[in-house]
Amino acid sequence: MKGHFITTLGFTVLFAGIASALYFPSPTSVRAFAPPQQEPVTSAPAKSPSVAKVRVIVIDPGHGGIDAGATSTGALEKDLTLLMARRLRTTLQSRLSATIVLTRDSDIDLTSEARAGVANNNQASLFVSLHTGYSPDKMASGSSIYVMKPDFTGGLSEPAGGRMFLPWYMAFRTNAAASQALAENLQKNLNQALPGWKFPIRFGPMGVLASATMPAIALEVGNLNNDANAKMLGEPEFQAKLTATIAEAIEQFAGGGRKQ
Repeated sequence: MKGHFITTLGFTVLFAGIASALYFPSPTSVRAFAPPQQEPVTSAPAKSPSVAKVRVIVIDPGHGGIDAGATSTGALEKDLTLLMARRLRTTLQSRLSATIVLTRDSDIDLTSEARAGVANNNQASLFVSLHTGYSPDKMASGSSIYVMKPDFTGGLSEPAGGRMFLPWYMAFRTNAAASQALAENLQKNLNQALPGWKFPIRFGPMGVLASATMPAIALEVGNLNNDANAKMLGEPEFQAKLTATIAEAIEQFAGGGRKQ
């Protein structure tokens, strides 16, 4: 995954690796769906959304269009993420009574803000952005689970009016604890299902997560610079196991909600 990061105070985008242009609009306010009196989420225990509230889950296949993402011989990240997202959608539809939406279902390029906008506009309960990893070190695992860094704004305070309206780049704060809980649950399931693979949880100023108003994570799988990893990521059997594990973690986080 290319590093879609926001720098402190300037809100510019830092491109790590082979990066493509990301667009962040001028700061505007987004509805955070939290009462002004509510204490900051980061100070409260993480809670999973109730089954009744998990109506929409948005899956984001990373990259697309002219943005191929990471590449290896015979494999493009944008193609692998779309395959995984479609499989995950099918699995979730068979397991949960929820609407599953993809940010893209074809080879198109979207900005990070547009991807989060799909989730916000559909009032999603969960947002998961899928990527494949890449490391110059062929032996590195490449896999990670990303959660938005809590203090990427450099300690800027929340607006004086409370948390009813937050600047777009602070929207993630309303569900910071829940996002971390989702990441931890996914990490546990992936480590059990894929022995030998490591999925560390990392915190960073991720552009695709910044303006999401629901629990949101980005999952990076494998290392496309490792031939064995690249081959495995393209195998239907591995994709099926991976997406079933992600779906199981989402179902657990949502508290059940299995179709009857």
